[in-house]
Amino acid sequence: MVYKDKTRNRFRLKFKLHDKWVVLASGTEERDLADAYDATIAQCLRHGLTELVELVRSGGLPLSLLHQELTAGGVNEVRNRIRDRLEQRDLRPLVAAWVEAMTRRGKPSPLVRRQYAVTVNRVLGGTTRPVYPRDLTAPTVNRRILAGPNARKSYAAFRLWWRFLYREGVVPNADLLLLLEAPPVPKARDRFLSEPRIKELLAVVKPKYRDAISLCYSAGLEVSTLLRVRMEDIDVQNRLLIARGTKTDYRTRWVRVADWGWEAVERMMATAPKRGGFLAPRVQRFAIGDAHRRAAEQIGEKGLRLHDARRAFTVRLLRAGVPVMAVASALAHGSGAMVQSVYGRWKPNAEEMNRWEAQASGQDK
Repeated sequence: MVYKDKTRNRFRLKFKLHDKWVVLASGTEERDLADAYDATIAQCLRHGLTELVELVRSGGLPLSLLHQELTAGGVNEVRNRIRDRLEQRDLRPLVAAWVEAMTRRGKPSPLVRRQYAVTVNRVLGGTTRPVYPRDLTAPTVNRRILAGPNARKSYAAFRLWWRFLYREGVVPNADLLLLLEAPPVPKARDRFLSEPRIKELLAVVKPKYRDAISLCYSAGLEVSTLLRVRMEDIDVQNRLLIARGTKTDYRTRWVRVADWGWEAVERMMATAPKRGGFLAPRVQRFAIGDAHRRAAEQIGEKGLRLHDARRAFTVRLLRAGVPVMAVASALAHGSGAMVQSVYGRWKPNAEEMNRWEAQASGQDK
C-alpha cells in the first residue's frame, strides 16, 4: 500500500512483515517511483526474501538499491548481488585515501596528485553515488578512459589507483588491469617556429607577457616551470637557471638560456622581488597562453601553442650539435629515446656541420 505523508510531502509504504503491519519511508515525492518500490517489496515478500526487506527496514540497505538490483538481476540473482554489495566497500572515498598516501610519501608533486584525483573521480562517474568494485568492469573503465580529454593520463592514473586498492586489500586481485586497453599513443606534435619567426611573434606579443614568452622559447620552459623560477635559481654569470620539475623531483634541471633571450631575463630580474621572490610573479598561467595564441594568430600561425616553444628550443639545440642526451636532460626527459624518435629527422645542414668541424679542430679561435 502506498500513501502520502502530508507533513513531509513524501510517500510511505505499508505492508505486512511477519504478520505485522510495517510502515516504510520511500524517500520519494514521485508516485510512480513509490509504486515501483512498493512492487519491489511485494515481490521480495512473495519469494521469501524477507531478510532483505528487514535489512531495508533497519537502514542497512537502501530501498533504491534493492529496487535497482531486483530490476537488473531478477529474484534468482538478487541475494548474491546484494550480498556482494554489502561485503564490498564504496571506492569513491578511497580516492582521497590514495591521495593522502601519496602526500605522506611526498611523491608525486601536489599538482599531479590533484590531477590524479580529478581523473580517477571522472572514471568513477560524474555522480556522488557509491561505486563498488563490481561496478568497474573492463568495458566500463575503458569507455570512460577513452571519453576523457587525456586518455593516456587517465589510463596511468587509474592503474596506479587500482594497485593501491589491491595493496590495501580492498580488491581481491589486480586482474582488472590485465583487461584494460592502453589508449593509442597520439602523434607527436612537430609544430614550432624558427628563430626569425620567434622574434616576429615576440614583436606583436602584449608587452606584459613578452619577456616571459621569450624565456619559454629561449630556455624551453613549460609555463608551470617558468612560474616556479625564483631569483636564487638564476646563475647570471653563466646564463643558467634552475627549471624546477612540477611532476617529479627528477625533472628539476639546469637550463642554459639562449643569448638572444637573456635580455628578457635581465628585465624580469629588474622588476622581480630581490630575495626569495619569483622571477615572474605577475604572470598568470592561462593569461600568458592566451596572449601567445593571439600573437601567433597575428603572424599567421593559428593553432600554435605556447608549449610548442619547447619544440623550437629542442630543434635549435639539435641543429647546433648538442648531444641527444644533453637535449633530453634540458627537457627533463628520462632518456634520449623520445628526443631521437620525435626530432631525429631535424638534421643539421652543411653550414652547421662545417661549424662543428671548425670548433672540434680549434679553427674557430
